[in-house]
Amino acid sequence: MVWLLAIPVVFLWWLKSLKTARQLDRLERLMLFEPTGPSGLSQNDITVMIAVRDRLDYRLENALQSIRTQSYDQSLIQILLVDYSSQEELIPNYQKLCETFKALYLRIDGQPFFRKGDCLNQGLLQVKTKFLLICDVDIIFENNYIETAVQRMQKSCNQIIMSRMLDLPEGAVNSVVNVLEEYPKLKQIATQRGVKFSRYLYGKAMCMSFTRYFRLVGGYDDTFALWGFEDDDLFQRFREIGLKTTCISDATSYLHQWHPKYEGVSNHPDFQKKMSENKAKYKKRWVRKGFWSR
Repeated sequence: MVWLLAIPVVFLWWLKSLKTARQLDRLERLMLFEPTGPSGLSQNDITVMIAVRDRLDYRLENALQSIRTQSYDQSLIQILLVDYSSQEELIPNYQKLCETFKALYLRIDGQPFFRKGDCLNQGLLQVKTKFLLICDVDIIFENNYIETAVQRMQKSCNQIIMSRMLDLPEGAVNSVVNVLEEYPKLKQIATQRGVKFSRYLYGKAMCMSFTRYFRLVGGYDDTFALWGFEDDDLFQRFREIGLKTTCISDATSYLHQWHPKYEGVSNHPDFQKKMSENKAKYKKRWVRKGFWSR
């Protein structure tokens, strides 16, 4: 009679599988009606969106350089830098950097502290390309990253593209570098973050998929403040609509330039309080569903 106890478990598993199958079928049908024509959505164009607040140094320039030296057709790559109320004296420098790397600059004024989710949602409203890749200010992409990501997306539309994060040691990069020349050497001294943190499978902050999927799930949760969990929360909502995770570390990579932990946010008087609130909110939302991943 013990086997009778397994019936409810098997039934619930079957219902979940059926729900996922229906979600995937819906996504497949959704992509069959991808618009074509003057909007450009028939092309495999992509926006790389970067959120920034008071971060203007060599790391951002290296990140932008790595995007503009991609092997992928540069005419199909748009860069959007979203400035979330940085100090006003930095505005001309951001604008000059965007001009150099042919990036769009979007300024969000009047925000007392950093909310990455709200920053990226404001940028999402401006995105008009088929694909969207989210990038942090301190990331250096291998030059085949976007090409590889788009190729994988063309094999199946029901996925989100991620990669393992490779951390550079302190002092490895201290200035603007020639990313094409230096990348192979830098990659050799980088450490895979998952080795140190066993639950850290992917760099969820650097995710890529169809732009319409970001909108389908409602974008980021903009109530997470200062640091933490908005990327994980988005990842779980992607999973709920049936997207699978595709890791492309077998063919490409990106590097995370070293910086002090919690740089730019730890000096906020409510930092620890906000961190605790973010964690509690995430756990309340996802632990009961079996999605806890941190």
